[in-house]
Amino acid sequence: MPRIVKHRITNALPEHIKNRKTKHSFFRLRGLTALKRALHHLFRGKSSQTPSVRTHERKATPLPGLPPPTSQFQFIKTMGTGNFGKVCEIREFGTDRRLAAKFASADASRQAALHAEIQNELDIMGILSKSGHPNLTTLQGTLSENNVTYLLMDLGGPSLSSHLAAGKQFTPAQVASLMKQLISGIGYMRSHSIQHNDIRADNLLYDGNVLKICDFGRATKMGILLPTVVLNYMPPEVLSECRSNNLDMWSSACLMVELLLGEQLITRQQLNVNDNNHTPLSRGDRNQMIRRQIAKAAQRIEACAGKDAALLFRGMTKPMKSRITPEEALKSPFLAQRPATAV
Repeated sequence: MPRIVKHRITNALPEHIKNRKTKHSFFRLRGLTALKRALHHLFRGKSSQTPSVRTHERKATPLPGLPPPTSQFQFIKTMGTGNFGKVCEIREFGTDRRLAAKFASADASRQAALHAEIQNELDIMGILSKSGHPNLTTLQGTLSENNVTYLLMDLGGPSLSSHLAAGKQFTPAQVASLMKQLISGIGYMRSHSIQHNDIRADNLLYDGNVLKICDFGRATKMGILLPTVVLNYMPPEVLSECRSNNLDMWSSACLMVELLLGEQLITRQQLNVNDNNHTPLSRGDRNQMIRRQIAKAAQRIEACAGKDAALLFRGMTKPMKSRITPEEALKSPFLAQRPATAV
């Protein structure tokens, strides 16, 4: 855990804990509670002493197009945007460690909503980071300065969408490796009764070897109706405003089509969506259109990646009650002979 976070969390703990020698394992076990306390103090505007940093690092010059350095780190480059702010690569002063910082300004008009969004992501990532998983980004801590709150996470590679936008074409073997890592991460979330609700190329980091799921701003406990799922990745039950316990597997199937075929399974135009995100198609017409798209995609997937890949895709796009689970999907012959992470 970064030194800046450990210091701030310690200030939020009871005196009998602060006054004893604290080991890193304490923060691993109690990190979520401590982070909540720290966040509470930060949003109430309570100041806490910050660790000493070399003078020349405090006065580091901002890089072009990036925010000025904080007292603890310098911004290196913009990586993308999340559900409530920007994500940048940062360099921590004193250690030169590289992390990802997600942040947004906590202006008065948005402070309550922003607090709720940050708290939700803290809750979810705190649960998932306790034991960790190689295919999920891990929460490292928080920092708050000048009315801005930062979530600090381990650094992954560029987003999968940036690879696709650059014209990257994936072989079936590469897609199998990516899908195995993705489904493994989804399975780990599911074991904690958590659903990501926003699986798509923008929220997957890939360094050419390891894939990591990021951006847990829309994640919820399983079965909670979340109407803000990106339409192109919504399964039929969510389009019908019903709860889904297996939404992430459907979204993964949509991603599989993008990786293998270079196009979306279902487009907004096919859903006949207007500017208000309203879907005027009747439920019957919409479901019939979706079934046609699935059949066409399955045929093309079988032609380019084989029967096992097509069977996996069909299993992930079945109706919710018969849709395969991550555990079942990981037994697919398309994935079985490929490691979850490359060495």
